[in-house]
Amino acid sequence: MPIPDNAQRILIIDDDPIFTSVAQSILKAEGYITSISFDGADALELLDRHPVDLCVVDLVMPRVDGLRLIAHLRSDNRFMQLPIIVVSSKSDAATRERAESLGVSAMHSKPVDWPVVVAEIRSITAATKRELT
Repeated sequence: MPIPDNAQRILIIDDDPIFTSVAQSILKAEGYITSISFDGADALELLDRHPVDLCVVDLVMPRVDGLRLIAHLRSDNRFMQLPIIVVSSKSDAATRERAESLGVSAMHSKPVDWPVVVAEIRSITAATKRELT
């Protein structure tokens, strides 16, 4: 299936190559343009060069972890409204509370229920697309 010119872009940020490969395959099949970053520091560099419509972020990563990445994005005017979905094995109450206080759009635990996550991404990106028109 060819990807339309107006396809939305999703950045997958996770240090697990198996997770990123699966996520990329699933999201590409849904018509999204995807890119991958294996840690928060690389993600920040990538986001400076290439805008995206949504990020899928793991919390446990080397160099810059997911919570530090999200805090940094929320402190930057360019990314304050960027939809962020957390998908992580770290999902204790304190972590969830911190992520929610940073303004994430949603939080899911690994192993991932992909139909639920994809439906949520569809809903968020559709709402974002409507806001822009």
